[in-house]
Amino acid sequence: MKEEGADIVIALSHSGIDTKKTDLMENASFFLAGVDGIDAIFTGHQHLVFPGPKDFQDLQGVDTKKGTLQGKQAVMGGFWGSHMGLIDLLLERDDSKWKVVSGTSEARPISERKGRDTVAAVKDEPKVVEAVDAEHKATLDYVRRPVGKTSAPLYSYFALVADDPSVQIVSQAQTWYIKDLLKETQLKDLPVLSAAAPFKSGGRGGADYYTDVPAGDIAIRNVADLYLYPNTVRALEVTGAQVKEWLEMSAGIFRRSSPARPISR
Repeated sequence: MKEEGADIVIALSHSGIDTKKTDLMENASFFLAGVDGIDAIFTGHQHLVFPGPKDFQDLQGVDTKKGTLQGKQAVMGGFWGSHMGLIDLLLERDDSKWKVVSGTSEARPISERKGRDTVAAVKDEPKVVEAVDAEHKATLDYVRRPVGKTSAPLYSYFALVADDPSVQIVSQAQTWYIKDLLKETQLKDLPVLSAAAPFKSGGRGGADYYTDVPAGDIAIRNVADLYLYPNTVRALEVTGAQVKEWLEMSAGIFRRSSPARPISR
């Protein structure tokens, strides 16, 4: 990019911040910031906020007040539009090129929590609201359209500690789909196991990040709530040993306890 005439290079990195270097590391933005020629970096992936007082404290080379990684301005804007990430660079002309003299970073929240309510921190822009009004209403009409019924509520409040209806219905749907595909093949008599996960079970999404579909009509928005991502269903033929390893890996999410080592609060 420099050879093609770029004076300032801003990296857009769908990767988080970690200062412990490993092969094929998932959160590599800290080390990307150390690449010569990169002037600033927008990070993401971890659903955290940078700069700020809560995340990434006490990491060497990470300044959570100035918003820098290895001295380079950086920002991580939370998730799902929770913050606007702003980097302001002061540039200076040096002969025929521009260079960064200094900068600031800010992750500006668009809302705040007051008790159990989320209150907007900024006002709507009337021109934008008006411009998308028809499309917005059409989208709401579409996602509210009933596509089925449930005789029991579907929720994920206890998905990590007990049998969970929101995971079960996804698992049953996947099983039905694969069995239907295999019914006229040489694999029709093989048992089918379904892997499903609770997409919304608190965690990084926050204390109110759960699926809760009441009994009655199921709308398209409820279906999207039960299964968030446009994944493709795949069927794999596996051995018993592989099933055992899969179960062991799945159980790794739980914290182990024993009478000799009680779980601390």
